[in-house]
Amino acid sequence: MAGALLISLPLASIATLIWLHIDGQETEQLALFSKEVLWLVIPSMVFFLSLPILLNRGVDFWPSLMCSATLTAVCYASCLWLISNTFATS
Repeated sequence: MAGALLISLPLASIATLIWLHIDGQETEQLALFSKEVLWLVIPSMVFFLSLPILLNRGVDFWPSLMCSATLTAVCYASCLWLISNTFATS
C-alpha cells in the first residue's frame, strides 16, 4: 500500500509547476497547466480500473495489459481532443 501511495503522488506535476513559476510563467499559464493535468488524470484511471477487472476475470497478464493500455490510449486521445476544443492552449 505504501508503494501505491508513493507512486500516486503528483511529484512530476508539482516539480513542473514550481519550475514554470520560477521560470516566470504567468499565473494563468500555471492554472491552465493544472486544468489540463486534471483532465489527463481521468484517462489514466481507465487503465487502473480495467487491468484488475481483466486479471480477476482470468485474462492472462499480457493480453490484460495490452487491452488496458489500448483502452487508455483511446481515452487519452479523446481527452486531448476535448481539451484542445475546450480550453485555449495558446
